Amino acid sequence: MSKALALDLKKLKARAFDRAEWAGEVLCRYHSVILNLDEGIVQLLRGLYHWMFVPPTLWPFNVQDVLED
Repeated sequence: MSKALALDLKKLKARAFDRAEWAGEVLCRYHSVILNLDEGIVQLLRGLYHWMFVPPTLWPFNVQDVLED
């Protein structure tokens, strides 16, 4: 597990609604593929990635579903 992933999971564990449980797999996948993608795609995904740390009630759409696809 990378240091960045460990820090992300630690942040999510501190959040309400068991965020680390339902978002952990998506974050693991994000961190595993991000280094091998084109910069344009990385920029798009990074925006969604940042939304993972915003309370779900403020999401404009279900960010987790987009990241899973």
